[in-house]
Amino acid sequence: MKLSGPGERREGIAIVNVDPASTNFGKWIADYPLPPDLVAHHIFYDRTQTKAYISALGKPQLHVMDLTANPTVSRVSTFPNAWWARMSFSPRTTAPGI
Repeated sequence: MKLSGPGERREGIAIVNVDPASTNFGKWIADYPLPPDLVAHHIFYDRTQTKAYISALGKPQLHVMDLTANPTVSRVSTFPNAWWARMSFSPRTTAPGI
């Protein structure tokens, strides 16, 4: 995330190794870029952890990432503002049609 300074803002999801026994502990092991105008807010996974569902602040969009593809493949679903305003995502809810 870019907070200040020159250059384009960067948005994405970084996967960090949190295994203290690993020689790569604390290092980024994957970086999934997102559009620079997107402010990722919540990330939920399906039961098999092969898809990530990413909501964004200020946009009626849900980004769906296929985590089995390398590089990852994502698609965007856009929802009417009226539906988005009353929708509350939680691990137990999913967007219609996804």
